[in-house]
Amino acid sequence: MKTTDFEVFITSSENYYEMYRLSALVQWKGKLLEYRSTLRLLKCINLSSNKLVGQIPQELASLAGLCSLNLSRNNLTGHIIQNISQMKNLEILDLSRNHLSGAIPIDLGSLNFLSVLDLSINNFSGKIPLSTQLQTFNASVYAGNDKLCGVPLNECPEDESTLVCPFTDHGKGYTNEEDEDTFVTTGLYVSAVLGFILVESSLGKLQHLNLSQSNFVGRVPHQLWNLTNLRSLHLGFNYNLTIENLDWLSDLHLLRHLDLSLIDLEKVNLLYSMNRLSFLSRLCLVGCNLRRIISPSLHLTNFSSIPLSIIHLSYNHFTNYSINNWLFNFSSSLIDVDMCGNPLGGSIPDAFRNMMSLESLSLSNCAFEGDILKSFKNLSRIQSLDLHLNNLTGQLPELFETLFASNNSLEILDLSENKFSGSLSDFTSFSSLKQLLVSSNKLNGSFPKHFGQSSPLEYLDLSKNELNGSLPDLTSFPLLRYLYLMNNKIQRRLPESIGELSNLKELCLSFNLLTLEFSSDWTPSSFSVGFYCTFKLHVGTSFPRMASISK
Repeated sequence: MKTTDFEVFITSSENYYEMYRLSALVQWKGKLLEYRSTLRLLKCINLSSNKLVGQIPQELASLAGLCSLNLSRNNLTGHIIQNISQMKNLEILDLSRNHLSGAIPIDLGSLNFLSVLDLSINNFSGKIPLSTQLQTFNASVYAGNDKLCGVPLNECPEDESTLVCPFTDHGKGYTNEEDEDTFVTTGLYVSAVLGFILVESSLGKLQHLNLSQSNFVGRVPHQLWNLTNLRSLHLGFNYNLTIENLDWLSDLHLLRHLDLSLIDLEKVNLLYSMNRLSFLSRLCLVGCNLRRIISPSLHLTNFSSIPLSIIHLSYNHFTNYSINNWLFNFSSSLIDVDMCGNPLGGSIPDAFRNMMSLESLSLSNCAFEGDILKSFKNLSRIQSLDLHLNNLTGQLPELFETLFASNNSLEILDLSENKFSGSLSDFTSFSSLKQLLVSSNKLNGSFPKHFGQSSPLEYLDLSKNELNGSLPDLTSFPLLRYLYLMNNKIQRRLPESIGELSNLKELCLSFNLLTLEFSSDWTPSSFSVGFYCTFKLHVGTSFPRMASISK
């Protein structure tokens, strides 16, 4: 059997990997051929959390076939590359948490396939270019850039005038210099007319009011207490709204949904008014600068009758001490809890196991530590569990056993960026699991010899661990689309059966000790693979056919 060595490599300099210097050496029928056009086959680049420095290489713009570029959580400086519009197939662009600066290029708005964008926590400045694409993303995509303005963020200074709302009257701008409250009241009227086909006199019958992401400024008018029939009130993502008190909230006694996200509520005694909202089921207070959820003088029994089922309190300043007693008061009714980005600290409370109806729980980036063997023992309905970016420890197989009650319900499990150790045990007993992320942990064992049953898994990320041994047959995952195994110690041969994964889109095996030996008649199913680090492939005579399929 004839074999071919196929080597893909990159060069590095001072910890900065220059991916654009990629080439392929192919030994074919006694001749050594070098291909420099293989970059056009590259589909995915993920170099997040690698302490990269310097500027983004301009040569990346030539990767016309690239679909996903993730350079987040590094120390990159400079500007977004010029001619980024050449990357016409780009669907995902994540440059968040760097030190990039300058204006967002107009070309970025011409990427028609861009569906995921994150430019948050950088030093971008100027106005966000107007396009049919860039304004479709929510404000969180651009958050953390203090000198950035324009839709969906605040208005730019050069655009500001006495007009504080995009509302005109017969071509003339409406002004509110005399009474700051008049504008928001008019805003309610406009929303009622356009969204609910109502007239001003019928506002008292209004049941649903959504003014989120409307660039409102000024004080929220106290006249809201007149809307006593409101079932839902959404004022979130209006960064310049001011709420001085919420005494009027208690008059909205029929309210079921309340969203005040990204409005500063640090000095507002919000929950003092909640004890009369006996129908409230959904509460969203994301990024409201809250430090405590309840006044010490307010008894928890006042909330026992509130049927809260959804609580989103992410990116505030809560600690375990300031939130736990209030939160666990709703254990029997909660189905969705998001507390990510709060400095909760300590161990994950065992009381979470009493939330028997819980379907979604996000506790990422909460400074939790220790093991979690008791915390989620009884969660038989949980579908999504996000614990990434903490300091959690323990053996991964034992954690899987702890989650046994969720074998039939769990769909998404994110344990990445923790300190879990041990081997990867057979997880196909989770019959609904679609995404498993355990990257950047301390897994130091091997893979199971085989997986017990067919699984609906679509996304598997085990990168940046110390997994060793050989990779087992993966045909138990016929729906697998994304497989990330880079930065481990995986050895021996990659099984030929990987060619049967017809749905596979991204395969990342870099920084391992893998050897691929294909038989002469081996032909993979159609999938797109992005190789961008050093390893060797020993392939048979079917390589030219495989290459032509890949193109």
